[in-house]
Parts: sequence; structure tokens; C-alpha cells
Amino acid sequence: MGMRSFFNFFLFRINFPNVQRGLVFGFVAIGCLLRFLWAEDMEWKSDEIWMFEQARSIVLGHASLPSVGMMNSAGFVNPGMSLWVFIPLALSPDPLQMVRWVMALNSGALAAFVGFILWHIPRKQQLTWLWGLAIASVNPMAILFSRKIWAQNILPPFCFLLFLGHQFRHRVWGAATWGLVGAIVGQIHMSGFFFQPMLVGWTLWQERDRAKLDHSSSHLSLRTHWLSFTLASGLGLIPMLPWVRVLIEQGIHSGPGTVRNFVPEFYLQWLTTGWGLNLEHQLDRVFWQVFLAEPRVLGFSTYGMAIAHLFLVGSALWTLGCWIRSKYDRQQVRSVPGYTALRFYFTAGAIGMGLFLTGIGQRVPVYYLTMLFPFPYIWVVVMCKANPKWLSAIVATQLTISVTFLGFIHHQGGIPDGKYGTAYYLQHYSTPNTDMMQ
Repeated sequence: MGMRSFFNFFLFRINFPNVQRGLVFGFVAIGCLLRFLWAEDMEWKSDEIWMFEQARSIVLGHASLPSVGMMNSAGFVNPGMSLWVFIPLALSPDPLQMVRWVMALNSGALAAFVGFILWHIPRKQQLTWLWGLAIASVNPMAILFSRKIWAQNILPPFCFLLFLGHQFRHRVWGAATWGLVGAIVGQIHMSGFFFQPMLVGWTLWQERDRAKLDHSSSHLSLRTHWLSFTLASGLGLIPMLPWVRVLIEQGIHSGPGTVRNFVPEFYLQWLTTGWGLNLEHQLDRVFWQVFLAEPRVLGFSTYGMAIAHLFLVGSALWTLGCWIRSKYDRQQVRSVPGYTALRFYFTAGAIGMGLFLTGIGQRVPVYYLTMLFPFPYIWVVVMCKANPKWLSAIVATQLTISVTFLGFIHHQGGIPDGKYGTAYYLQHYSTPNTDMMQ
């Protein structure tokens, strides 16, 4: 069988659900492996150093449990929970061991979502969810945020528990899990304080109008056990009280990162995150000057990254344009298997959280979208109308970008001229090469 015949055979077979499942599981496995690749290349700047040293001091008994965490970009201190979650990880004296635990937790979150989908989501709807997990597995920023000692990078396992509790909120244990985790996530990272209220509000609204719901989606038609939810939420908010007292005593002062002109930054991040188009966040000018020319073969630039990004930009603009201008395409989107249940989370996240953050003029860095994991990636699947050939190309392209990015970081020793900074291993085991970008 020639290469062309094999390619045509593959394109024909990819329409079969079992073939798609095999592809998805393969992409998820590769994505998990990439999270562990070259751990010594991790970012090692002031935030990461502070988090490791503070958590390690508490483990060694040199410091007591603090009421607050580090200062955030909005100009006030984070809750203590943002540091506390790293204390169990600091039992290992090595920062590399700590970041490997972060990698393991993120990989575990991917595996947990896949397992839940296979167990609980109706079989006809599973591929829509699974393709979203495939994108989340190989997405460049998702991989990057799985390899960093940062509070928001701990969120994906909690996102799974939040989702699990919400799916079973009609049961005591489910409602309690949703309430407890929902109260905790905002203390780990501020984005949780914006998403959980939207999820609660939209759930209340849907249950109020339950007679209008599509009862084929059983998890929407069952009422929440609100007593369990309330009690668990109150319990989860108790660790926040010392932080609240500090805020009352010191006040909240707007930092330089606060946006006051109401730019819809959230939606720019939503549009670019799922498609894998925001590596510039870490690379800065190096993205345009160097990275788009990668990979290099025999010293010559191939501009493969430029081609890959053009494909993703074109795909994103095409799907968005079709959705905006054509009611027919919107009907096709709504016909994607599982769309009814997914629309619930898209509404709470993309519309509820997005409008709230935009309305208060809050700066929305890309890592705020981690709180919505994995729905920005599943949204891409819905916008592509779950077309398996198209999705295979998108996932393969994002995988190529991620592999090239990790190799670029490894070869260059980080990005001294970008937000990434100099890689950990160069700061500890050798002298950084300041001419590496020449």
C-alpha cells in the first residue's frame, strides 16, 4: 500500500467512532508524556522561587502557616490557600520533584476527565467531549501551565472535582463536593471567585425554568441538594476568614495590572486559548522574530511554525465567521452530540464569567482560563461541528507546535528575552548563554 493509498484509507476510517477513540487516547497519552518531558527546563523566576521556598519553610518547621499568599497582579495579597496547596508537594526538598508533582496532578486531571466521560456521558455524545480532551492534552499553553510551580497550575484537578460534584449535585455527596471545592478554588486562584458564582447562578436559573429544559439531559433536570451545597460551601469558606481580615485592615489597592477601559480581554483569551494561538504570552518578541521560523533543518529555517499558526488562525476565523453570519451553521452547531449539556457550561463560563470580568474592568491574563478547564478546548470541537478529519488536523497541528516549543525551550535554555526567562537547569548547573538568541 502506497503512502497516498494509506492516507486515503486513514481518512475513510477516521469516521468510525472506535478509530476516533483510538486517536484521542493516543493524543491524550502523548500530551501526558510531554508534560513530564525535560522537567529541568521549567520556569524559575521570583514567583516560583517564592512558592517553593515558602512551602518548604513550612514543611521544615521554620515558618508557621500563613494567613495570606503572595501579592497578585491586582494589587493585593492572595488567600493563604494559594500557598497551602503546595505544602504537601514540598515534602520533596527538590524544586524539580515539586514541579513533577504539578505535572502528575495535571496529567491525572486529564485521565480523570477521560474516565468520567467514558463512564457517565452517553456513548453517542462521548466523542465531542473526548476530542476536547485531546486538544487540551496537546495544547501549547495547557502543557506549559502543567509544568510550572504556580497556584493556578494546580487548578485542573480541582476543576474535575468541581465538575464531578456539579454533575451529581442532586445527591448529597455531589452537592457537598461542588460546594466545598467551589469555595476552595477561589482561594487557590482568584479566577475561581468569578466562575463559581456564575455556575451557581446559572444552575439556579435553569432549575427555576426546569420545565423548559431538554429532559434528555438528565443532569440538568434533577434539582440540586442545596442544603448540602450551602453547608459545604460555608465549611470551605472558613479558611478564607484570616485573608478577609487582612484585606479589611490593609485595604485593596488597585495594581498596575487592572484594566479600566473595559476591553473584552476575556473573550480574546477564550478565542485564542482553545486554538493554541497564545504562545506569544510567554515568548514576547521572540515569537515573531525567532519562533515562527522554527523548526530549523540543517541550519535553515522551515517556517513550519508560521504555517501551523496560519492554519489554526484560518480555522478559527472560518468557524467564527460561519457561526456569526449563518443561522444554518448555528443549527449545525446545536446538532453536535452533547451540545445541550455543554451549552450549560459554555454559558456559565464564556458568557457569565466573561461578562462579569469585562464589566468590572478586571485584567484577564490567559491563565484565568485554566479555571474553565477543559471547556475552552471542547468549544473548539463544537465550533468545528465535531468533524473528525478537521479535528485530527487541529490536534496534530497543536501537538507539532507544542513539541517544537518544548524543543525550542530546551535548546535555547528558556527565553531570557521573554516572560519565560532562563530555564531552571541553566540557573543551577551552568552559566546562562546570553547570546543564545543571536
